[in-house]
Amino acid sequence: MSDKQYVNIPTDVQDAHYRYKMERMNLKVEGRGNGIKTVVTNMSNVAAHLKVPVSYPTKYFGLELGAQSKFDKSNDRAIINGQFDYPQFETLLNNFIKKFVCCYRCHLPECSMTIDKHENIKLTCSACGHISTVPPAEKMATFIIKHPPKNKNTHVKANAQQGPVKADVTDLVRRADEDDEEWDPDVSDEAVRQRREEEGLQGRLAELAMDSDEEGGDKKKKKKTANDDDEDEEDDIVPPVEVLKNFLSLKKDATTKQILAAVNKIKEDYELSDKDAVCLMYESFFDKNIEKQIQKYAPALKPFVENSTSAQKIILGYTEELCGVKESSKLLSKVSVILKAFYDQGLLDEEVIVEWHSKKKSRFVKSSSVVLKVKEAAKPFVEWLNSAEEEEESDDEDN
Repeated sequence: MSDKQYVNIPTDVQDAHYRYKMERMNLKVEGRGNGIKTVVTNMSNVAAHLKVPVSYPTKYFGLELGAQSKFDKSNDRAIINGQFDYPQFETLLNNFIKKFVCCYRCHLPECSMTIDKHENIKLTCSACGHISTVPPAEKMATFIIKHPPKNKNTHVKANAQQGPVKADVTDLVRRADEDDEEWDPDVSDEAVRQRREEEGLQGRLAELAMDSDEEGGDKKKKKKTANDDDEDEEDDIVPPVEVLKNFLSLKKDATTKQILAAVNKIKEDYELSDKDAVCLMYESFFDKNIEKQIQKYAPALKPFVENSTSAQKIILGYTEELCGVKESSKLLSKVSVILKAFYDQGLLDEEVIVEWHSKKKSRFVKSSSVVLKVKEAAKPFVEWLNSAEEEEESDDEDN
């Protein structure tokens, strides 16, 4: 029988049913005096579960502890000079995971690491589509840039299914226009740039390196090499959320049928599940103006949500994050109103809401105090649901 133990990624996630697991580090101390060292005997297995080169966490331990570190390939173990205990290593590994493995938005370990031509370390999340940028000031940044990931699982390449944003958006608009010949958008580079600026998306798109031509300005053209082509392909990778946002920006009067067609096309191209599609739509549809947006986009969400408890939990989780974190100053006091709007549109079932309200933790919001504030703001609506149910039961008894 195997004596291996598995823990959550990262270990401070308190969920017994959490599906992201890694092998627990095995530590032992060898030597004495000035020659004492701490050895992680299964570092390669831990790194494999994290989908990073084994040299990354090994080097990170050394940098953070101020000690020499190396990976001994012949004996398959990481060695860090000095005597350290498991809690120290666990804390460091959790920090490494949060900085270099997990998505900065959804916090899931579903990221692929790439290094763009500007030597920025990018983490592209396959769960929510977000691209995180590792802060350049991180001590590990220089090491990673000098030793970029080479494993197929940790290096993203553009392919036929993940093309440039312009091509994808133009194709979606073209498909939508097949049912709406009167709408004739200008999809030239200049027109798209102008629309993005009007919609406040330009800074976001530039940050994600989605339009290298705009960033390049009037730089002199040079002959391309094979390496240049690879870099251009990586720069053209665009998360599905931004594709759908751009489509909605270009096609402001899109019908539900056209929106669903766009969602299904993105879903097919990026090989997304139905749950992924719900995440895609929530992030693309809703912002600080969610009260007005729910009625507009509910018909597009409904096919993915109405018979799925897990999809409804995703909506509740995103709403917690939007109202409690991202737009708390404007939306926290309106949680009950927003939940009722979702409920009235048939996107949330009473049982799912009541169960969610009874939980003290959230996968979307780490701060327990924020979760408590959101649940407190939702209390009037939940109490209204409970009172309505009690009245129905009372009427049934009378009859």
